[in-house]
Amino acid sequence: MPDDRILIVNLCSADYPGGVERTLASIATALSGAGYKVEWLTQDHLVSGQVRLLNTLAGLRLKELAINIIFARELDRRGEYAAIITNGFYGTHIRNKRCIHIYHGTVAGYRRAVSGYLSVFSRLRLRSIEILERFSGRGKTVVAVSEYCRKELERYYGLQASCIIENAVDTSFFTPASAEEHKANKCKLFGSDAPVIIFVGRVEYAKGADILNEIIRKSKKRYNFLICAGELEDAYRIRDASNVVYMLGLSPGMMRMAYRVADVLLLPSRYEGYGLAVAEALSSGVPVVGSEVGLMADIRRSDPVIGRYILDTDADVSEYLSRIDEAVADRERLSLLSREYILHADDLESYSRRWQQIVLALNESNAVDDGSELAVLIPRDGVHLADIKSDILPQHIRYTSFDKLSDASFIPTGGHDIDSKG
Repeated sequence: MPDDRILIVNLCSADYPGGVERTLASIATALSGAGYKVEWLTQDHLVSGQVRLLNTLAGLRLKELAINIIFARELDRRGEYAAIITNGFYGTHIRNKRCIHIYHGTVAGYRRAVSGYLSVFSRLRLRSIEILERFSGRGKTVVAVSEYCRKELERYYGLQASCIIENAVDTSFFTPASAEEHKANKCKLFGSDAPVIIFVGRVEYAKGADILNEIIRKSKKRYNFLICAGELEDAYRIRDASNVVYMLGLSPGMMRMAYRVADVLLLPSRYEGYGLAVAEALSSGVPVVGSEVGLMADIRRSDPVIGRYILDTDADVSEYLSRIDEAVADRERLSLLSREYILHADDLESYSRRWQQIVLALNESNAVDDGSELAVLIPRDGVHLADIKSDILPQHIRYTSFDKLSDASFIPTGGHDIDSKG
């Protein structure tokens, strides 16, 4: 039945060690828990002829456009779905009234953040991808993952987000280590109990890899550094440093272990749409020192204590080192406040309800064509659930808040490397 099938469209599958894929996997879990059958459409589903075509077009810098067309044609053969979830620029050629498009950030914001580092050709290529990304959200229900991202959509693309649904973190999985375990973990990994500074993400210019390396050099080995790299540009790799360990792979299990070693998360990014590692670190009781982008910008605005450790995007190395020193010295108190912040802001149950509700509302709105009023219940989640805009869903829908999911009877039930593969 089409009413119980959900399709997630993305370049990579759920097991790819990226923040976007982990977010999409959490959405799949939330909707599966409501009785939906979740399917994926990724590059893994392409036949050999399509793969050869993409490889050829990649040399002509046309891969992004081509894969959008291929995905759209494949979708035509798959029949109807209760909802189709697209993201990034993988929705340009998909025209479906039951499509939800997620923006994890914007290429436009990314390009501006790293423009000084890009070649002329790279700038032009990113501009072409911006066009695809802008049109991917047109005519769809648009979801932004943060207030920071919502503002970028309005500023650069002229798009109004239907709602903001921040990425959820399993706070029962990402938990603080006890003092004894924390010390033992550090000694096991580094041979000392010196404070451990963790970095998570692609080791590249956009993530502030140059700033990270300068901080490592100027800290003069008073800290150990655990660098959890989804991708590692060789130019930024520090070799022959006894206080630097690279962990390759960002699976949830590996990340849980990494946070239970760390004293402080350092993320001097030039751009983030959200920053899943920030939320995971806070849930693990690890204070964050970083730049005012994505979720970190929201933290700086909303919490004067842990927000003090979020710096301007043009902050220099000495400012970062100063904040790291302060955070390490006050680590016990900041650990409690960090965990408290994410527990207040993040809730897997309400996250699941929001995704179930947006799919349900989308289906109910498309089912009504006689102009009669339809009542749709919306979970009462305070500031974390933005109003669904009337310019996205029809005027004849009336929204009513509820406190408990059971009240909505119509919701379906139903130097060293550590390889994560080793």
